[in-house]
Amino acid sequence: MSQTRNISIVLFGGGPHVFGVDAGQVASIRQEAFESDVPIERLLGIMPVPHNDRLTLNLRGSRLQSAISVLRPVTIERLPVTSIFPLPDLVARKISIASAKAIAFFNERALLLVDLRVALNDLKR
Repeated sequence: MSQTRNISIVLFGGGPHVFGVDAGQVASIRQEAFESDVPIERLLGIMPVPHNDRLTLNLRGSRLQSAISVLRPVTIERLPVTSIFPLPDLVARKISIASAKAIAFFNERALLLVDLRVALNDLKR
């Protein structure tokens, strides 16, 4: 019997959406957000929503500003690798979020998985 492999994903809010990032990119989660943090909406180029309930994801191994303000709730989930699908090139070229890497299906909803380090590098250009 083969065992399903899982991947740890940090789920978080941004604008009206829920996103995910490989948990290996996140060094820590701070329970508050500061004005110096980069808002996830700015980082991903999406429309912000009025929301004051934020916290901060600190990225691992980034030499750039790596504190990102995201919307609560933030959870760490284990998703089966069979529920994660890389974006086809055609789709990846057409969406405005350049750091989008895959779609994952979790609890009957589709989530966009992003690479926050790519997004930070794009923001600094």
